[in-house]
Amino acid sequence: MISNTGPDFLHLQPQVALAKLAPMLAEHRASLKTLLAQPNCTYASLIPPLEALSNALHQLWSPINHLHSVINDPSWREAFTEAELLLSDYHSELSQHKELADAFNAIKNSDTFSSLKPVEKRIIDLNIRDFTLSGVNLPEDKKQAYADIQRRLCELATQFENHVLDATYAWQYKVNSVDELDGMPAHSIAAAKQQNEEAWILTLDFPCYHAVMTYANDRALRESMYQAYMTRASEQGPHDSQYDNSQVMVDIINERAKLAHLLGFADYNTLSIATKMVGHVQEVTDFLENLVKKAKPKAQKELEALSAFAHDKLGLTCLEPWDIAYASEKLQQALYAFDNEQIRQYFPEDKVLAGLFTSIENLFDIRVVPCHDMTVWHPDVKTFQLLDKQDKCIAKCYLDLYARPQKRGGAWMDDCQSRYRLTDGSLQLPIAYLTTNFTPPQPGESAYFTHDEVNTLFHEMGHGLQHMLTQMESLSISGINEVEWDAVELPSQFFENFCWTHEGLIACSEHKETKQPLPQTLREQLIAAKKFQTGMQLMRQLQFALFDWRLHQLKTPMTINMINDLWYETHQQVAVVPYKSYQRLPHQFSHIFAGGYAAGYYSYKWAEVLACDAFAAFVEPGADLKIQGQRFRDTVLALGGSKPAAEVYRAFRGRDATIDALLAQEDLLV
Repeated sequence: MISNTGPDFLHLQPQVALAKLAPMLAEHRASLKTLLAQPNCTYASLIPPLEALSNALHQLWSPINHLHSVINDPSWREAFTEAELLLSDYHSELSQHKELADAFNAIKNSDTFSSLKPVEKRIIDLNIRDFTLSGVNLPEDKKQAYADIQRRLCELATQFENHVLDATYAWQYKVNSVDELDGMPAHSIAAAKQQNEEAWILTLDFPCYHAVMTYANDRALRESMYQAYMTRASEQGPHDSQYDNSQVMVDIINERAKLAHLLGFADYNTLSIATKMVGHVQEVTDFLENLVKKAKPKAQKELEALSAFAHDKLGLTCLEPWDIAYASEKLQQALYAFDNEQIRQYFPEDKVLAGLFTSIENLFDIRVVPCHDMTVWHPDVKTFQLLDKQDKCIAKCYLDLYARPQKRGGAWMDDCQSRYRLTDGSLQLPIAYLTTNFTPPQPGESAYFTHDEVNTLFHEMGHGLQHMLTQMESLSISGINEVEWDAVELPSQFFENFCWTHEGLIACSEHKETKQPLPQTLREQLIAAKKFQTGMQLMRQLQFALFDWRLHQLKTPMTINMINDLWYETHQQVAVVPYKSYQRLPHQFSHIFAGGYAAGYYSYKWAEVLACDAFAAFVEPGADLKIQGQRFRDTVLALGGSKPAAEVYRAFRGRDATIDALLAQEDLLV
């Protein structure tokens, strides 16, 4: 029986964990050979043992992978790099294992296939598809080429991510007088002072960068921070030769093109959508370009209004990129009579978590309570368990909220372990890693969040709920496994909505001094402000999505000039904010160069269509929150990859999603 308490983080050491990997892979290769030696493989004789091997390997790899993200010191970086290469070789070998593929095809073509359960048939079909996409039918020399490309892509992705992280922490700006930080929140100034008793040290950590760009009255300081941030990991940055991602990006795109061509696809986009909801390449292009046409006029009007305000009220005759966040904050204060730092006073960590958990209970009849049998990798990390109506534990999670050195930026949910019925009959509970990079509290004080951070927390918990509330017991389709990538953002974007309702805002808020929840006037102003500059925000997302989509259609061999030119051309077509020639945002675009969103960044907007349409079911006249919540839990959250995402959505909504709810949310309905 497996432990449901998670990894032993108190005693986990990089080289000790790594030392177990090679022997385990050798054992798995031997076990696979024994499995395939049996005559007439059946579903029952093949799939459960294979899933047991996969689960054991994930138990070992999961903490190595996670700690590389949250404690990226040299020892964990080295362990991760070695482990990733070993795993890349193993997975390439497995995905091109002709005998194993033949065993799946034999089950598919056997007389017993028709008697299998629908979910078992789907597991067989998905594996056959994946074998084909992994080149199992290629000649031997091309199989080796496939394995070489996959190994190289793993190396390059790790190098890209390390460059971004190292470049972020290599840059510092020393401030000798607090007057230079005029306008910034007190907690941000205190955080900078913490690092050096003689001066204030600003870094490119996002909480620090965001505070400067949004609040600092010193325009020259904002410009310095902007240029440093926008040139990270590029030839334009202060550490150009050491952390420049230019060649890494070129190599990644070229290798992906080789991979697609090797498998018989016209380009990497076509390969990408073979496992997505979307039907064909042109459908994505049309979707994104249609949104650009609808949103750009609104974005232009928003920028014009911002420029006029900045000119008239702030004395900024020419609005520069480093003025956008600053002027926008001032304009939002003028329009809605509040500022984000005022709102922050209402969102202490404990109350936000209580409100988050209340939303989960109200929607899904699940209680979230502290868990005391799990170890953690940092004192800031909290652990929780999810209890059903009988107070039975059904899942657990880690919550790592705060930015710190050697921790990867951004926010994400990852799989510690999945819900899975073991071969001995015991049930492995799902455990999730939920990670964000919020501004840490000062020593001895509580943390207070901006509402943007509250929104991020709800977003990541939405991902976590799909992982933790799955009812699937086959590892292959449990949680987010085999959920199409352009549908995987549905639960996260859907769940965000509940921190914007009056009920959600009341549940999450308690003023620092009065202990009262956010008053109605501020709630209404905050909700109204949700549509503030939605056009400009949408255009930024569409710029990234179109750049990604077009990048993976360019002819190779690629050059860095081609990448930079494409970014500029996309910016000119899509964006409305000013452009600076030194800007190198693609060099930091980890989602597509080091993450799972290559030729798939469009998924955020694609899934948002589903999320907006789903939330509409909860606010339609006569809608019952409990009934709709149970239906959402029983379909979107429970079914994992057991059915195509379109079928799962229809099971929840009774129809396909329409774009109308998204257009209404973005204020684009005409």
